[in-house]
Amino acid sequence: MEGFGGSKTELPSDFTILYITFTLPCCFLPSDCSIIKLSNNVLFLIFFKELNMKKLVLALLVGLLSLTALFGCVPKDDSFDGTQDIRVVTREDGSGTRGAFLELIGAKDKAIKAGASVTTGTSDLIAKVASMKYSIGYASTGAVDSTVKALKVNGVEATSANILSGDYELARPFLVIHGDEAGLSDLQKDFMAFLKSKQVQDLAKEENLVEVVGTGYGATYTAPATAFPSGSELKVTGSTSIKDFMEAIGEEYKALNPNVTVIVGGSGSGDAKKALDAGTADFGIISRERNQGEIDAGYAELSIAIDGISIIVNKANDLVDSITFDQLKGVFIAGGAIDGLNTVDIWNELVAE
Repeated sequence: MEGFGGSKTELPSDFTILYITFTLPCCFLPSDCSIIKLSNNVLFLIFFKELNMKKLVLALLVGLLSLTALFGCVPKDDSFDGTQDIRVVTREDGSGTRGAFLELIGAKDKAIKAGASVTTGTSDLIAKVASMKYSIGYASTGAVDSTVKALKVNGVEATSANILSGDYELARPFLVIHGDEAGLSDLQKDFMAFLKSKQVQDLAKEENLVEVVGTGYGATYTAPATAFPSGSELKVTGSTSIKDFMEAIGEEYKALNPNVTVIVGGSGSGDAKKALDAGTADFGIISRERNQGEIDAGYAELSIAIDGISIIVNKANDLVDSITFDQLKGVFIAGGAIDGLNTVDIWNELVAE
């Protein structure tokens, strides 16, 4: 090991080791101490030949000053650096949220930028953005929580009132798709009646969604006088954005029909048609308008709520509070995918426009 001046030093046999310190305010140390450097001007061992109370106090003072110098005098820079690259986070291909997002901003079926982080569910995307300081993503407004920051879109906040009025333009329906009503069982028909009930409208508001109103909606549901057989099940598959809402609907329905269990699954809207085609689900759930394949297959739709799509960034982002559709295309869409597209790759480019 090296001595304080850089020369080789052996451990003194008659000295008492006291502690290790990181910085060395040596003007406070007594002359009869021995100092051994363990690494370059950072880590030191301090020895005292005759340890007494005065030297102990001095040693503690040195330790306090060294920790202050190490941790207190070097400010931590938590500011948001606008020169950093924008880290795009997106949903997987086939996601209803992804499809609705692209269509609404005028980029239907366009490719997302290469290098984007791809997630396979709503909660996964939100967690990803919460953990990446310079990221941006999109998620169901009803699912967005305090771990991330939601931006205004075209200057409008994603509130239920703004979604209902149409002022917040980044919104889409939550749909249940199903086969021909004439072929539905009594249980399936009863569940569809419940989906249009006041109870479900109230649940939508509790989930920060906009309830559906209109003909056939809003009546208070009453369970049939004759209970359904014990062990009855309804299987619902599809969008992860609707999953929590549908699970809440299922619990409410079971409270009124104790013999029926609603099982909710799926990893995206694309799973809805697959499950209906295979006969493994009673209903599909999609967080976008029906696509041509679903229409051609003869699947009808029932709207159960309206949801916004929030643009979310990390909570550390104090640079950007609002974003436009054109900017969203520049951030998310691959260069060359849209004629005349101005790609946006750096955070400062969003505030420079």
